[in-house]
Amino acid sequence: MTKQIILIAALAMSSIQLLHSQIVVGAKVGLAHTDVVADLYIDAVNTAPQGTSSALWGLTAELPIHSNISVMTEVLSSRRGFVVDEGTSFSLIGLDIPVGGRVATSIHYLETPLLLKVNMGSPTIQGYGLLGTSLGYATAATLQPTATLLIDFNLPRVDIDLANSMYNRWDVAAVVGAGAQIAVGRGKVFADVRYQHGLTDMINSTVELDLKNTGVQLSAGYAYTF
Repeated sequence: MTKQIILIAALAMSSIQLLHSQIVVGAKVGLAHTDVVADLYIDAVNTAPQGTSSALWGLTAELPIHSNISVMTEVLSSRRGFVVDEGTSFSLIGLDIPVGGRVATSIHYLETPLLLKVNMGSPTIQGYGLLGTSLGYATAATLQPTATLLIDFNLPRVDIDLANSMYNRWDVAAVVGAGAQIAVGRGKVFADVRYQHGLTDMINSTVELDLKNTGVQLSAGYAYTF
């Protein structure tokens, strides 16, 4: 975790040093609900993957290029994933006994969105729209299997070897969003919601799974104008 924090800070500071006038720098936290879309599921799994929710946090930098238009970049730490759940039940002495299993996939990403931001409203209270792209890099991933027999119990967690050539660690996504901001002195409090749709496959395979990340992010933060 310490190495990840240092990497995030270094990337953010490098981005900030490239910008000079009217730099707006901030921090944000939020919640992301992520899912996967695929054209083909494995035959043994009849149920489509379910989405998962997790926290996100990071740093932001914004450079105005017009009175109402700016370019914004961020360095974010987030998790994406999905759950595959298969189960059935059988009858025993008149009771339905559930039995089955669930596997939760969790992937940690460092991502850097590059967004065009358009502001609308008064200088004090503004709404804004966002459009752009995001580049993510998977740093770690795990599988958490859970078995069900009357009750759920977790099996040992499995680390995924992302160095394996079958996994695509890079994730390019299209981003669209909207938000609002309120001026507070030389800074501002902001909140926005975004939809993110992956453009690259998560798996490099001879079978066309066409497995892509998708999700919604809700976040809030504070930024200061230097």
